[in-house]
Amino acid sequence: MGLCTNPSLVIPYGSHSSGQCGYCKNSSDDKKTNWGMMAERLTVSDYQYMIDRGWRRYALFSIADINVHRSGTYCYKPLNDITCCPSYTIRCDALQFHLKKSHKRVLKNMYNFLKFGQLPHEKMSHQKEDPNNLRIDDHRMFVSEENVPPVLSFKNVIAVQQNEEKTKNQTNIYQTDCFSDEVSSSSTKNTPSTSHTLNTPNNNDDNKNVEFQSNSSSDRIQSSLSDGSHKIKAHLRRWLAKQEHLRHRSLKENRSFEILLQEYYERRQKRLDKNKPKQIEDFLQSEPNKGEGKHFIEIRLIRTSSPTDIDYESRIKLSHKIYEQYQIHIHNDDKEDCTWERFQRFLVKSPLVLDDFEWNSTSPMFGSYHQQYWLDGEKLIAVGVIDLLPRCLSSVYVFYDPNYSFLHLGTYTALREIAYVRHLSKLYSSNNSIQSDRLYSNFNSYYMGYYIHNCRKMSYKSQYTPAYLACPITYHWIPINDCLHILNQFNSIHSIIRFSSFTNMDNNSIPNTIDIDILDSNIYFYIKDNHNKKKSSSSKRSSSTSSSTSSSTITIYTKEDFIQNTPISLYNLRSYLNKHAIPIFREWAKLLGKRVLSGHFQIIISSS
Repeated sequence: MGLCTNPSLVIPYGSHSSGQCGYCKNSSDDKKTNWGMMAERLTVSDYQYMIDRGWRRYALFSIADINVHRSGTYCYKPLNDITCCPSYTIRCDALQFHLKKSHKRVLKNMYNFLKFGQLPHEKMSHQKEDPNNLRIDDHRMFVSEENVPPVLSFKNVIAVQQNEEKTKNQTNIYQTDCFSDEVSSSSTKNTPSTSHTLNTPNNNDDNKNVEFQSNSSSDRIQSSLSDGSHKIKAHLRRWLAKQEHLRHRSLKENRSFEILLQEYYERRQKRLDKNKPKQIEDFLQSEPNKGEGKHFIEIRLIRTSSPTDIDYESRIKLSHKIYEQYQIHIHNDDKEDCTWERFQRFLVKSPLVLDDFEWNSTSPMFGSYHQQYWLDGEKLIAVGVIDLLPRCLSSVYVFYDPNYSFLHLGTYTALREIAYVRHLSKLYSSNNSIQSDRLYSNFNSYYMGYYIHNCRKMSYKSQYTPAYLACPITYHWIPINDCLHILNQFNSIHSIIRFSSFTNMDNNSIPNTIDIDILDSNIYFYIKDNHNKKKSSSSKRSSSTSSSTSSSTITIYTKEDFIQNTPISLYNLRSYLNKHAIPIFREWAKLLGKRVLSGHFQIIISSS
């Protein structure tokens, strides 16, 4: 198999411990310890692979413990066996997302503000944000701490599955749908249900010849009582009474029992649809458009990786103003820490590039974006920084105008991002959509960065359900409730905690027993010609914007660069490299896994 022809180019740094943890404020021997590397370019598939293995971009990094910077091109992985605050990648299945009461309150308050200009009357029970808590990855602290719903016991899961199978096996659609709806609330409580069969006549049969085949009411009731299921008994009696009523109506009105049952089913289905829990789209679609209320919200998506918009510069400048206000008033940052240059390095400059050098699709390009939230189309009030990747939307950071904090924009933007995942999935990943795009075929998740169990303010992330944590050993996704049970037992132990079963394996790991020469022969270096490769990203834009962005230059690669430049293996470079650097390169390869061995990740080395 040949080497990757569109590699990600990185510079491994090794492990690093910070002076003080931003989460627990610990400055003892147990410090926040990460393994880091700088990325000059990352293909979106490689970055998807990385975050599924516990990596993350956007972080603090320091050089010789002196200069501390925020960078969007710095990637890191927490070393959970030695760090003070073990971190676990967390994601939400956006397509199955369930709104919590706290989420609904945020959406209702936003609706009242937009529709009527009404401010929240009561102080919402959201967790108060600590402005002194430095949160690079963890940027949303607004959702109230509700009790995490308990997981079903194994016995209950089996009971539910059995009831579902019984329902599937029913031969008559009317009997199946009506009866299963009646007893659904009971069957989830591990109460037995009784199977009933209703033979309805063909449309050509005379309604007087309707045969209702079932056990007698007394037999059924006695059966349910013998099982000790009083709730089933009540439901069963109501259902039998309904059937008896319909049978008498059929004879009295000279109408088909089947038709009457169908009408009942349709009426009941309308009631169920009317009373079913609201989805996130129900709330968002009710928000007023322009001219329908006091205000309206407009969301504008701005691509920051390889931007092409003519008005890109002015829009990003507005984002910076909001960022400066947010950092100063919410996080107590100094103004000199919020300069345009630092903002660009942290939240604008992105190493993400496409897997193919050209995008031949009408769907949104994968890469880095700013989602700007405009009030009445005139005032920017919030910005969500996101990455669109092949399988997910990865939430990076959010900042907003502090004057609108009463709208709880941290939570609101998170819900909007989940809704955006659902929208893109419905539009492009569905086989029934005329816009179906294979690039979005697995796009269904919302990544929220890291979950840190001993950080109380991280509990809000578990409320975006169904949520899953990546096992730090096998990188299989495990329901968060199962993980919380394990973390509550073993979190005080300084070792890597395994969430998944012992039958699961990490299929992308590099064995510790691998021969060193074989490993070194499959770690590749890209020889960079600094004289010919340095180009400014602003050259891609209009001349009116290039002057102010010249300080933020990136290297632009073409397909020919990788065709003409043959990578060199670590095996062939060992005699030329610093002997202390070689173990770092090997450790880097093992942390990333097998994708390194195929040349998807290559280490940049200068030719000068």
